[in-house]
Amino acid sequence: DIVAPGSDITSTSNTNNTGYTVKSGTSMATPCVAGLMALAVSKNINITPEEISMLLETTAIPYAATKSNTYGSGRVDALALINATPFPGPQYVSHTINDPYGNNNGIINPGETISISLELSNLSDEDYLGVNVVVRSQSPYLTCIDSVAVYDNIPALGSFNYEDAFSFLVSDSIPDRLPLEFLITSNTGEIESEISFYDESHAPDVVFSEVIIEDPEGNNNGRTDPGENISIVFPYTNIGQMEAQAGTITIEALQPQMLFENNQQNVAPLAVNATGQVSFDATVHSTTPMGSAIFLKLTHQYGGYNNVILYRVKVGEIVEDFESGNFSLFDWGFSGSQPWILTNQSDEVYQGDFSSKSGVITNNTFSQMFMAYEVMSDDTISFRRKVSSEAGADVLKFYIDNEVVAQWSGEQDWERFEFPVAAGSRTFRWVYQKNSANASGSDAAWVDFIQLPPQLSITAFAGYDTEICADGLVELNGYVGNASDFYWASSGDGTFTDENNLETVYTPGPQDIIEGDVHLSLNVPGNQTFLATDTMFVGFLPLPVVDLGNDTTICQDDYIILDAGEGHTSYLWSNGSTD
Repeated sequence: DIVAPGSDITSTSNTNNTGYTVKSGTSMATPCVAGLMALAVSKNINITPEEISMLLETTAIPYAATKSNTYGSGRVDALALINATPFPGPQYVSHTINDPYGNNNGIINPGETISISLELSNLSDEDYLGVNVVVRSQSPYLTCIDSVAVYDNIPALGSFNYEDAFSFLVSDSIPDRLPLEFLITSNTGEIESEISFYDESHAPDVVFSEVIIEDPEGNNNGRTDPGENISIVFPYTNIGQMEAQAGTITIEALQPQMLFENNQQNVAPLAVNATGQVSFDATVHSTTPMGSAIFLKLTHQYGGYNNVILYRVKVGEIVEDFESGNFSLFDWGFSGSQPWILTNQSDEVYQGDFSSKSGVITNNTFSQMFMAYEVMSDDTISFRRKVSSEAGADVLKFYIDNEVVAQWSGEQDWERFEFPVAAGSRTFRWVYQKNSANASGSDAAWVDFIQLPPQLSITAFAGYDTEICADGLVELNGYVGNASDFYWASSGDGTFTDENNLETVYTPGPQDIIEGDVHLSLNVPGNQTFLATDTMFVGFLPLPVVDLGNDTTICQDDYIILDAGEGHTSYLWSNGSTD
């Protein structure tokens, strides 16, 4: 009624005690089936031959639409057979989740105390009396409250449902759609067995999309640029199976060059599949290097959930548009028969006055333009290209390191292309290459407006300009990127607690107070000049002077009018008591 592997089966040989041979036929297929039957018996010693026969047929892989004389029910499937073979003892039938003290929807939701009604069956011909049943879960999101129940009687060939027999506390931070396994251990007094059943959590799941930059007060290009006041918009959606509770969203810049006006906002509950957004106003310091990246840490807290998302916001763009007119903006290299050149012909320029054009070369030669570049973080490179060449023969190739990532030939007008770039040391190459014969069109390639990924560079940021009272201390919290050697310096006569620590305190000197201000700089030294430096201004405000007039005497029941003068922010009166 079934088929089993029986062709070219390796078997021991009857000609000696150590040899093997290859045989085919039912003599090879039959032991395979016998072995599978033994596996089923090893899982359930009480299983009957009739039950094994039924399982062998129902789990077989069919070779025909219906049972046939050639293939029977199909080829035996060992894994399916073992999975279908029941353990001895009570068997799982069904379960029900009850949550009367939660939202009473019969589903596993965060923060609920649930009870489980569990129906078990008896496949034997004798009643199971006084069955001890234990239900456990190894999930860290479930805490067992009541795991033991005694089933008084599971009748032969019948079943029994024990209502609200087991209970668990669900974590208030359980993920959505989490598969949960419950392990049932039963003991009839003669047979102890373990089986499992499964359920799934239903919870909120708020996911955030890419940020949107709004800069109407700047150049309104939808990007973050140095010195701009911007709004950063974070769109989000609840893709879970339950409403997300009201909560808070907090934003933090991991570099001090971005300063938020208000870093926390309250957010309303969010229904399933609903969307929302939150916007934070920020200022980007004018000294922030072009093309650098500022990392943002967004924390969304709602209910028991505390989700943290990291964002990378690029500041400005690093662009090679060849408008220098002499390849001086970057350290360009050239090789091949002829170098690339700058052209200012109007029909050869994408934008501005110049573009880069491949050199005039002959057959079987090439013209190459390249640059070595330190990429700070995973990003992209994009550029515009134009080609006029013999189609399929003379080709413009673009390489990242030694890999060709794109190539073009024929008549191709200006078009933008973008490619992913991994962090690290990279070499970008544009190669115009000719084959062994013929030419067509202008026999050239052009490249313009290359937008480069963030460049690994040494940066320093001393802090924002500030003003303090003349008797105060300046608390410093500087930032240095990609360097470990740095120091603080002052234009005045004050002192630093530790000039080699980013977080330090500056004590103004007498001359600082007389001058009324001081400049504090954070420096990264090089061989002959600074690799990076930044300066902050500190102004000293004169201490307030309060004159209440001359001392006087008044009668016991009289009063006096005091006047501390105007022009101060706040006042604190005292009765002179030292208590």
